[in-house]
Amino acid sequence: MVANQLLNRISLFFYKNTALRLVGLFLILIVLMLISLPLFENILQIEENMISLDTPQTYSSDKVYEILTEWGKGGRLQQFWFHLTWDLLFPVIYFFFLGFLLSWFTKRGFKRASKMQKLNLVSFVAAVDLLENIALFLLIIFFPANVYILSWIKIGLTLTKYYVFGPAILFGLVVSTFFAIKNRFIIQD
Repeated sequence: MVANQLLNRISLFFYKNTALRLVGLFLILIVLMLISLPLFENILQIEENMISLDTPQTYSSDKVYEILTEWGKGGRLQQFWFHLTWDLLFPVIYFFFLGFLLSWFTKRGFKRASKMQKLNLVSFVAAVDLLENIALFLLIIFFPANVYILSWIKIGLTLTKYYVFGPAILFGLVVSTFFAIKNRFIIQD
């Protein structure tokens, strides 16, 4: 009940406050974050051939610890700072970008009372991404202790991010854009 009220408030916040200037602002921030990624990796001296635990690959808990071991102490420290800074900020920015973007389209594609207005909640992929990053951050902190449950949670969050929310975002964008075009981008109140 409380969670439903919170989700309704967040959806309504995006719906009421969406504007192209906010979509544009967060798009600019995303572009700046992506441009800054190589610079940030260079500052932290993250090697290009370092295996990432953020990719949508299937691996076991043992493989997670094998990769953490391969990183070495220096690599784990680099990944620690990367996941504590850039990789925590990026999901926050794309949460707002997706929320405002989907709201902008759904506002023009569906009537205000339509349940389709809730498509903007797909932006919660960012929460899954944040939890995934925090799990990795904790795995690095606890290393060399093997916290199996935490590594399995991290794997589950990675798979959820890519294979549940990825298609959900695509669905939300395609459907809301189609109906916004159908309604000639006129706000549907």
